[in-house]
Amino acid sequence: MVNTRAKVRKIQNIINLWFSEAAMADSNHLPTESGALIGSNDDLLIEILRRLPVTSVLRFKSVSKHWRSVLSHRRFTLLYNNESSSPGLFALNLYIPFDIENRSTPGFRYLDFFPERCGVRIVQSCNGLLLCCSYRGDERVRKYYVFNPTTKQFAVIPSVLGGMAVRESIYFMGLAFHQTDCVHYKLVCFHRANHGFHGTKPDDVFNIQIYSSDTGKWKISDALFTLSTPYYASFNYIVYWNQAIYWAPCCVNPLYFKLDTEELQSLPLPLPIASDEGYESGDCPLYFGESRGHLHLVETADRSSNFLHLNVYEMLSDHSGWFLKYRVELDELSESYPEMILNNLDPSSRAYYHFEVFDVVRGEEEDEIFMVIRIPKKIIRYNVADKSFKQISDRTYLYGLTGTSEVHSYVESLAKLPRQSFFCSHQLPQQSFTIKKEHLKYPLRLSILKPLQKAKMVNTRTKLQKINNSMKLCLSEAAMADSDQLATKSGHLIGSNDDLLMEILLRLPVTSVLRFKSVSKHWRSLLSHRNFTLLYKTASNSPGLFVRNLYIPFDVDRPHTPPFRNLDFYPDLCGIRIVQSCNGLLLCCSKRGHERARKYYVFNPTTKQFALIPSVPGGMDVRKTIRFMGLAFHQTDCAHYKVICIHVVKPDDLFKIQVYSSDTGKWKISDQSFSAPYYTPLRCGVFVNQAIYWAPSSANPCYFKIDTQELQSLPLPVPVASFGGYQGGALPLYFGESRGHLHLVERANRSDNSHLQLNVYEMLNDHSGWFLKYRVELDEFVNAYPEMINSYQDPSSPRYYEFEVFDVVRGKEDDETFVVIKVPGKIIRYNIVDKSFKRLFDLINVHDISYGRIGHLDVHRYIENLASF
Repeated sequence: MVNTRAKVRKIQNIINLWFSEAAMADSNHLPTESGALIGSNDDLLIEILRRLPVTSVLRFKSVSKHWRSVLSHRRFTLLYNNESSSPGLFALNLYIPFDIENRSTPGFRYLDFFPERCGVRIVQSCNGLLLCCSYRGDERVRKYYVFNPTTKQFAVIPSVLGGMAVRESIYFMGLAFHQTDCVHYKLVCFHRANHGFHGTKPDDVFNIQIYSSDTGKWKISDALFTLSTPYYASFNYIVYWNQAIYWAPCCVNPLYFKLDTEELQSLPLPLPIASDEGYESGDCPLYFGESRGHLHLVETADRSSNFLHLNVYEMLSDHSGWFLKYRVELDELSESYPEMILNNLDPSSRAYYHFEVFDVVRGEEEDEIFMVIRIPKKIIRYNVADKSFKQISDRTYLYGLTGTSEVHSYVESLAKLPRQSFFCSHQLPQQSFTIKKEHLKYPLRLSILKPLQKAKMVNTRTKLQKINNSMKLCLSEAAMADSDQLATKSGHLIGSNDDLLMEILLRLPVTSVLRFKSVSKHWRSLLSHRNFTLLYKTASNSPGLFVRNLYIPFDVDRPHTPPFRNLDFYPDLCGIRIVQSCNGLLLCCSKRGHERARKYYVFNPTTKQFALIPSVPGGMDVRKTIRFMGLAFHQTDCAHYKVICIHVVKPDDLFKIQVYSSDTGKWKISDQSFSAPYYTPLRCGVFVNQAIYWAPSSANPCYFKIDTQELQSLPLPVPVASFGGYQGGALPLYFGESRGHLHLVERANRSDNSHLQLNVYEMLNDHSGWFLKYRVELDEFVNAYPEMINSYQDPSSPRYYEFEVFDVVRGKEDDETFVVIKVPGKIIRYNIVDKSFKRLFDLINVHDISYGRIGHLDVHRYIENLASF
């Protein structure tokens, strides 16, 4: 034939179709109950396929028409895009994978999807799609394309309205796309308004045109806006986020464009930057971009001194401002890579450290976030959480400054480009052709491959690609057939027996249980049922604690991943701190500000759910006199939680009580009240046995019974009471709960420092008194850590030993009980039964808690809990 390429492609399509049908025919001979269950259940099939790499998903579209329909449906692409990752980025068309050990395949080698004589370059990356344009040439003849590097689809964008006069006045072209908002994408074009429309206008008046892939047409916006000359340079740094297009703030009054209202809005700056007069004369932030639905801005913490300390700000979802998300210190990076220091410059110069922030990449978990930093001749991946770093590229020709406009993230996306879209000719996907059964008049056999291999074809590259594609498809389908043979009736038996399934799932870590909720609707219902959560709560343990915002795992051999790095579940401008930990839930509040403006939250760090607590009734007069807010929750008693508020009514110093229930979502004013001095300490609230206890720090300690809403007197252990109890705000060494037991820890003999002994008391179930549960002798402990002896104090002084009891953790068995003790510079785990101890954490580099007293208010235990709000 004359057209050899078309002939080869036709043969390739026939071979691919035959292999697909042959593999399916073979697999039909191997049916099992499990295979039939998966094949007939689309929900289960989707949950399996969404966990595969994108290359496998694209191949599996050729398994059958049903699979192609499932994998092409918007429901699947939305689920897959929610879990898709960013495997790398492009810098000057060079692909740089983020994982050097498991390198991902680049989305493309060359931007040659369209025969553009001037070449093609990337303008913007937007949630898996790339906006590209002609590499060279004047704006009036420049073509624009939207390209999906994952599916290899692309679309040619029509020219803007207004002819050559408008095209030569284009100042900006940007892409807006997010598949969860709409399956279609939009392009926004800014051009000067003195050409083509509205008659003659001044040079600083601009028009807006918007292209929609839904209609395939450009639309002229009614809005006109005025910009001064300094704005023009800022149009090179484009970010689409939250239904708006942002430009990096490279001018005095930065802006963003809201697509839904077609309005230009003023972009606020982070307060430290705004107070430093923002950006002028084309100066730009170190980084400005988006990751996993979060808009970030990176700038030096102090723009006049240490340029290696960076602040990573995050934009609030209502566009109203920024909050500090991360603090990054790069001192160790400069020590490992001294080439980033320019010794010929003054150390006070901003250019003294030679580096660029290419990307800020958010992970599924907080400890997975990292920054991509370019230094001379190297590109580094820097983990924000653990401060580790490693080299991921050594491209020497990226020596000079690249600039943010030349760096684009690659996000895997299965989004299909609607309307006039095309596949790259050099890599035509299998779904782009259709061959009917009547085309195959005779059954094909493997022997047909031999004459095909010997056929003389002009395009050898196409021939090799044909054979390679055929082998890949065959191996893929064969692997699926082999996996069907491994299915057994045991899997079906487990899947159909809820009791057996629960016994298995109860033994899994909480992260696995949360993932398995997405296997099917039945599994989600089973794992969310109160019967399972109660059983799992009984078996759950306490893997660590928080000292302020620092997570300390209890097992140093198998350290537990912290449930969060920062309390940023809600955009509170004042920051968030922990008030109380209660059986897996955390009561949190605004970190700064007066009590009258403080917000309160209940947060489950395991499931990442949170609830905003309504303000207490009574208005500002009540809120400014709040003396205590406490959480009461135990899943075995009730699925709902309660929040107790105690405030003071002046001038009688009458303490009133209000109780909030998550069941009703309302506050209830209690009939109970009590009189006490205004400054009566109500600190370190602990919920146990249907009551809230306060650490005894006054002459008349008390506790509050929630069921009867009565205030009761709290007895003290007899040895403590004989010493006069606690006066003047003094507190016991420890006061807290573990596995349903309330503990109080105090020195065995307060006046004798020759031996360091602690008594661990436990409260009786009827609240009537205490009994001595454990005697802890720490003489060997002192010998191992002599730094806990304060030689400046008299040996008879109660401050002679410097230590704090952070926690008493009960195990399933008595020999598993241990105490967490802080000594200067270290946190130690001490086993009460065998008297062994080991270091959990070194506080040398944590200056704010390394030395000095922390106090009970800043230590909170973490307990895994599957409770749902």
